[in-house]
Amino acid sequence: KYEVVVITYSDISGQGLLRGMLSAFMAGLRGESIITELDRVSGTWDQIKRSESGERVRDGITNALVKNSIADAASREGLSEDARMEISVIQDMINQAKTPKESMAAIKEYQKWKEKYADELKEMDKPSSTGTFKPLPNDYKGTKPPLSILETPKGFESDKEYGDQAAEAIRKQMVEVLGFPIGDLESVKVGPSATTIQFKVAPSFDMSAAKSKKTRDSLQGAVGTQISSVDWAPNKKHVLAVTITNPEMRTVGFADMMASEEWKNFSKKAALPMALGRDSSGEETYLDAAKMPQTIVTGATGSGKSVFISSAINSIEMAKTPDEARIVLLDPKNEFKVQDGSPHLLFPRAGGDPDKQKASKDMADVLDSLVAEMNDRVTKIGGVVKGFDPTKNEFQGAAEHSIAQFNTAHPEVKMPYVLLVFDEIANARQNATPEDKERIDIALRKLTAVGRSVGINCLLASQNNRVENIPGDIQTNCPGKIIFKAALDDNKASPEAKSLAGDGDYILIQKGQKTRGRGCFISEKDS
Repeated sequence: KYEVVVITYSDISGQGLLRGMLSAFMAGLRGESIITELDRVSGTWDQIKRSESGERVRDGITNALVKNSIADAASREGLSEDARMEISVIQDMINQAKTPKESMAAIKEYQKWKEKYADELKEMDKPSSTGTFKPLPNDYKGTKPPLSILETPKGFESDKEYGDQAAEAIRKQMVEVLGFPIGDLESVKVGPSATTIQFKVAPSFDMSAAKSKKTRDSLQGAVGTQISSVDWAPNKKHVLAVTITNPEMRTVGFADMMASEEWKNFSKKAALPMALGRDSSGEETYLDAAKMPQTIVTGATGSGKSVFISSAINSIEMAKTPDEARIVLLDPKNEFKVQDGSPHLLFPRAGGDPDKQKASKDMADVLDSLVAEMNDRVTKIGGVVKGFDPTKNEFQGAAEHSIAQFNTAHPEVKMPYVLLVFDEIANARQNATPEDKERIDIALRKLTAVGRSVGINCLLASQNNRVENIPGDIQTNCPGKIIFKAALDDNKASPEAKSLAGDGDYILIQKGQKTRGRGCFISEKDS
């Protein structure tokens, strides 16, 4: 939604809007606070309000953001009966609003409600503990593990012959049967789980017809496999891209990725380097969690989600020493016991206690402790880094730069980057007492909103992203998505998630861009 606004209204103040929006998200602000931040950073709304269309843009964004804030407030546990009744009425007001005037009336009532119950809300947001876990000592004197501890790399070979045959079948079907004016073949890229075929087309090419169900069904019959997407090729003019699911998936080995020159170069520069896999063109895909937005990973049992988490953790452990990167691991399904004793753990792994309620309490304690670590970092960085305001948990600039500047100024007390890995967050919340569930939610709200600015990054995993599993406000703070195959009976999952092949087949969503690929496989021995 925000990208559309920036592009459509670039003649009004697109760059200012983008700067302000990024600054607002940077500060972890939500709802109407974003509007305040936009005014403060660039005066964007003042410029937009000069036009009638700009006024509609402002009202539309304000309404959407505040509606989300009101829904989150209404769903909070622990509200008094009076507060809950009043916010429910306000929620009905904004949901039923049909004009800007009605929306603004609901927003004003919401602001009055927040002022009226400010003390109650403030008390609810207090952590019940300052953190019972102290960070584990960093007394590791060794070096990074050698590649020789991994299984022998086997290499990756794509099936070029299959790609060429599929390209010819698609061309024939589109030209001879469907009547599309297809030009020369631009490229054929065969990945481990999907193949992307690109054709040159005329500027007048009818993309809406090419993307129709009729066209996709026809192409699917021609190639004998699922058509994943039909769209314009990214970063190219007048190029059609058709992505199809491979009939057989090829394994992407963790050891292969660790041995590649691309990984060696990438991991030297990245603060929290993770090997994801290979995309649909066969290219290796790496991620730096320190530069990613806070991210949610979803996927059904057996989809490859846990294997990805294992490869992400092991990537960091292979590339960085504990004084450079630490990991916080919450593991309610007890899948990562092998990590116990790892020098990279900032706190002991939590969530594996057979008593599920006790396990959830342990995870809440660790999260409280991580919030205490975050607050300590905010104070320390605030005294050193220009532009960082510890009173607002706010940094005007790229988030990853604040900790980098601090580490440059104080190498003797260098702060490691931290990755919070929370596997099956829904299990932890479902098994927790109401008090511990609220503690988990409060801590995650704070960590996902502020953590990146002080080097604490989040990877939250769940079978799906329903609000009963991951609250809406936490999801808002986590725009990054890595999607593995959803269960076919999950009626809230997108058709795209259900269409994935499983076994590590994924869709990565970052900065509005979607990339499909297959996650690397890490064996039990290597993990």
